Amino acid sequence: MRSADALSMGKRAIDSYGYNSIRVEGFRSCFDIIAERNGSMLIFKFISNIDGATKENSAALRKIGAMFNADTFVVGRTYKSSNIRSGFIFQRHGVNCISEDTFEDVLKSKTVKRAQKFIIEKSMPNGELIKSLRKLSGMSREDLAKEVGLSKDSIYRYESGKSWISKKNLKKLEDYFGRSLKFDTEEYANVLEPIGTSSKGMKFTYIRKDPFRMIGKGRKRYEIGRLANQRTMKKWSEFYRKLNEEFDDYPFYLTERKVYSKSINGVPVISRSIFDSLQDEDALLELITYR
Repeated sequence: MRSADALSMGKRAIDSYGYNSIRVEGFRSCFDIIAERNGSMLIFKFISNIDGATKENSAALRKIGAMFNADTFVVGRTYKSSNIRSGFIFQRHGVNCISEDTFEDVLKSKTVKRAQKFIIEKSMPNGELIKSLRKLSGMSREDLAKEVGLSKDSIYRYESGKSWISKKNLKKLEDYFGRSLKFDTEEYANVLEPIGTSSKGMKFTYIRKDPFRMIGKGRKRYEIGRLANQRTMKKWSEFYRKLNEEFDDYPFYLTERKVYSKSINGVPVISRSIFDSLQDEDALLELITYR
């Protein structure tokens, strides 16, 4: 089944379970569907082979999940040349990857944390953390490989995110460094980016994957986009308006240029200078509502 067909079937399944959902249409994104039911949010990306989930897209997906307080999943059929086993989780670059059958079970259980039957079969370690700890210890890849009984090539592949890791090898590395080497989404939920005085009392994190330049979070949630060509922004604006309608979010465009229009296709446009001059979230909400 093509990923496009799986996505259409996935959207119908999500709706059948009573979720409010928004599907990305007409532009590329690191996710395809955002769904919410009874305060529980899920974010899905549908691809045929989960090896296609890149390091960059996975990092953006983890950040988006943290800011939406959502569980994130890549839904696929295969990895390498093997089928994904139903009821099992494959963690790639810190994102849960599941089969189409397991996807249905996730919808029933709301979150993977509550679905105790799911077992993590394969995962990828936090390669950047391994590399950082190795360098802090003054070790080469060859040195670390000898210490833990692995090959130099394995260390390279784990650090660069090019290989899955077995539970046995992960334990060797974690025992050596004395800490978990798994991805921790909490690090993204607590990021306060220095983007101006308007960040006072709010959290912002850079996503840098369309359609989000940044996401902000205070009493409300703010999706922040960049300016692009008119055709692209029309599609983004349609998606932004749905975020406002379905989830009561407050999306807007942020630009370094002089603002000639207060909104584009119904989505507010705010210049960086005005944005930086705002004192608090109330001022931001007032400006967005006014525009």
